[in-house]
Amino acid sequence: MTQTTLPRILVVDDSLVERSLFVGMVSKWGYSVEVAGNAEAALERIINEHFQLVLVDWQMPGMPGTELCARIRHLALDHAVYVILMSARPDEEFLIEALQAGADDVLGKPVDGNELEARLQSAQRRIGLHTELRQQTEALSKAHLKIDQDLRAVSSLQRSYLPPAQSPFEKLGYRWLSVPSLYVSGDHLHVFELEHGYIGFYLLDVSGHGVPAAVKSMQLMQMLADQSSASVLYEPSNPFTACRPIARPSQVVGRLNTLFQQTEVDLSYFTLIYGTINPSKRLITLCQAGHPAPLLLSADGSVSAIGDGGFPVGLFDGVEFDDIEIQLEPGQALLLYSDGVTEVSNDELDGFGPERLMRVAGELAGAGRLSQLPEVVVETIQRWGGDSVAQGFTDDVSLLLLSLDDLHHADNIPASGGPEPLAPTYRLPQPVHAPPVTETESSGYSIVIVDDSKTFLRIFEAMLQSWGYTVFTARDGDEALDLIDLHNPDMVLTDWDMPGMSGIELCSRIRERQQSHVYVIMITGFAGRDDLLQSLRVGADDFMTKPVNPGELKVRLKTAERMINLHRKLASRHKELAGLYESLQRDMREVSRMQRALLPKAESSPWPCAIQTLYQPREFVCGQQVGLLTTLPNELGFFMLNLPGDDTSTALRAIALARWFSMNRATDLLFPLNPVTHKACRNLSQPDLVRRELDAITPTLGAGACDFDLLYGLLDTRQGTLLVAGLGGWVLCVADHEGRVELHESHPGDLATLFENVITPGSKILLAPLHTARALSLNTSADWSRHINGSNHLDSDPLHSLIQALQGNGAESPEHLMLSALQWRNHDPLHTLELGQAELTQHINRCLALASRLDDSLTQWPDPLKLGAARRHLALQGLSDTNNIPAIGEALREFAQNMGLPEAMVYNAHLALSEALTNIMIHGYAGRTPLPVTVVLIGFEFGLAIVVNDWGTAIPESALEQTRTHGDFDEIEALEDMPEGGMGLKFMHLVSSRFEYRSEGEGNTLTLLLGSESQTG
Repeated sequence: MTQTTLPRILVVDDSLVERSLFVGMVSKWGYSVEVAGNAEAALERIINEHFQLVLVDWQMPGMPGTELCARIRHLALDHAVYVILMSARPDEEFLIEALQAGADDVLGKPVDGNELEARLQSAQRRIGLHTELRQQTEALSKAHLKIDQDLRAVSSLQRSYLPPAQSPFEKLGYRWLSVPSLYVSGDHLHVFELEHGYIGFYLLDVSGHGVPAAVKSMQLMQMLADQSSASVLYEPSNPFTACRPIARPSQVVGRLNTLFQQTEVDLSYFTLIYGTINPSKRLITLCQAGHPAPLLLSADGSVSAIGDGGFPVGLFDGVEFDDIEIQLEPGQALLLYSDGVTEVSNDELDGFGPERLMRVAGELAGAGRLSQLPEVVVETIQRWGGDSVAQGFTDDVSLLLLSLDDLHHADNIPASGGPEPLAPTYRLPQPVHAPPVTETESSGYSIVIVDDSKTFLRIFEAMLQSWGYTVFTARDGDEALDLIDLHNPDMVLTDWDMPGMSGIELCSRIRERQQSHVYVIMITGFAGRDDLLQSLRVGADDFMTKPVNPGELKVRLKTAERMINLHRKLASRHKELAGLYESLQRDMREVSRMQRALLPKAESSPWPCAIQTLYQPREFVCGQQVGLLTTLPNELGFFMLNLPGDDTSTALRAIALARWFSMNRATDLLFPLNPVTHKACRNLSQPDLVRRELDAITPTLGAGACDFDLLYGLLDTRQGTLLVAGLGGWVLCVADHEGRVELHESHPGDLATLFENVITPGSKILLAPLHTARALSLNTSADWSRHINGSNHLDSDPLHSLIQALQGNGAESPEHLMLSALQWRNHDPLHTLELGQAELTQHINRCLALASRLDDSLTQWPDPLKLGAARRHLALQGLSDTNNIPAIGEALREFAQNMGLPEAMVYNAHLALSEALTNIMIHGYAGRTPLPVTVVLIGFEFGLAIVVNDWGTAIPESALEQTRTHGDFDEIEALEDMPEGGMGLKFMHLVSSRFEYRSEGEGNTLTLLLGSESQTG
């Protein structure tokens, strides 16, 4: 760990000549040098200019160097100062006095340049060690503070959803208290107004703690405060009507149980009490879902538990929930609480328990002190928990007290007692502040002594142990390295001259192994200057000669202790911050994981639709979210959210909103079914209605009106109908299979329809916020076309390749990036088939046989149909999709016109074939990958035959039966009641002369004959 930037040096000497000499000598080694002529001036500069390395002359007028050194050690500096004391009398007495004053090293005058350079290098290494660790600690501290502030913003957001401290309701009083165990809480409670004079309330408790629990808590807060027409609190109704029936609590809980079932990525669940209050009837109706039983408190001090528990929400699908009705008499109150209250344990691990809570609550009710109940209960459980809760509760603690009486006047408060003091209703853990790093004393130092002399080891081991050190001895360098690895000592005293590995080599090996925190003192029987310089250059921190003076050794060890202690303090704070930072980062990563878990699952197959997502927050989280709507089986619904901000509270808002948009009620709001028919046909909602509904849900997310951008779309995966609308700044790019690009944009503040049309198979749909498009340099149709058409179309997953390329372009972008890409089906071009003579003859014979019969699959005929001889034929093969159906129709029209068939027959044939192919497209391959259909056209002398063969699902017999029994198109209501596809069958029946449908081993075969007496409708 080496300091790459050389420390600034301050030279303190009263001699101008000496100062100039030092400046010239040190500057040539690359150091930045400043000077001071006396100790007072030096002290001021050290305080104000953050010098880390100081060369001080011992003898100066006024304050001597030893006093300056001692004064430096008593300064409360935020950085370490390495002091080298210089003197013309470098004897043992001076050395001991200098080190006792706090000097890190001594240097004799006149100064030898080589020795000075070596000692500066040793100082630089030690300064670099402390500086690097301090910088890492400061960086961690800043990152910790940032995440701490981020999570406190989440806490503030959660707190903003809590009810007011004083009840705003004329006929309802309440008190509540919430104490999260961490920054954020999985508990939540609320009291709010419903319609028709009713008041709603709830207290919920999500399993787990911290941010993961808070995420689900936020989603539930959103659900339970939503006042839009999609709200789970009301029964479904017409959004244009003013009156909405309130859902019973058991119905609300049942809906939440359906919405929040456990998944592979989310195993959490929650307990809940949700209820409604009819103040005029003093009636409370509630549903208990796995939550502790609420307590009914009476003025006489009696307490009774209500309910038998019920199932938690999200654990079991399809369970029934029950309502409980409570007639609240005057003087009674209802107490709701989370299990964090009763599960507080004392030092003997004995839980507080429901019985003690009932006793405390009963005493307060009997004494007429209901308004103080939440605060008194929390104080009681704090006393019960003792030291175990001194640093805070291990679980979230929440209480909600409800009364239909005025709690203030219900209490036995003397009239002269003044106004009731308001107890705090929300408490937040306090931040951990970093104490300043100071050079205070520590204890418990360990030393490894290395010498090949048993006598030396025995004497020094005894002496050092008497001074309080833990001592380990080694006879050679290899043994010393093993001891260092095993015991991680603070200091090493090593002899220079040993058999095998020398002290110089041992010191070098220690530094090579990155054990720079070990303070190394080299001891030798040689006192040569070259030995000193060599030991300092290989990484020794100090140097002593034999015979060792115990007094000198003691002060040198004290100097080492001071340096080690400073390092310990820094390392300890670094470890503490690293642990806190890692803990907070885990929370941030969990939010990030939850955001990514909501992203659409990547799908490479384009049948029915391929999906890829580019989602790249700058750091862990952001206010952007992509998700899928809950839709019918033949639909793909999607949405994209863009909220301002990039902190955790914004991410939690995005997650909560995403949960709202994932409900089928939200889909029905954005894309209502056509009210004229019960068939699945969607429309885009009117923009004003959407904006009004978004405003209705937004106040529960901490804003007064809709403050986010929203894009939503729906694709009919059978026919390719695409509906897309956007609120705010969005861009939509639609590229067909030939690479032709349509670009549509909406702008900030607008709610606009971006696309309302049919796309063709093989089309790609790309959607992104405007800022993402700009960050990826996608500004024009040409930019989008270049990327889309430049992707590798031979790749097995071209959509993924496109996303990867775009992600590479945005790798250095400072923006959050979000882009969704869809591809609907593949383009499968139509092609002509060559029929063999035997196969053609078989088709002709079957058509002639059908024409000669007096009945077909739907109708009895009075006479045979005369077709005459076959004159020509055409066979086509391809997928029955929106690309090929028109192409087949055009081929049919050209074929029939070239034969000179009547226009009415051509028209009817075109209509019948289109209906047949559409029926296959929509119903034949619902939910599975389609196979090509074969269409054979045979032109006869007096008519036309159409044979369609497919391998999809057969037309159900019920549809054929209803087609037989219905008359004509005047029976509109009856036709509307026919199964899906029945209308198409009726068209084919009415315009053809013969209709035959077979489903057998060779697939499904439809044969239509049109002759001169064909009905034209």
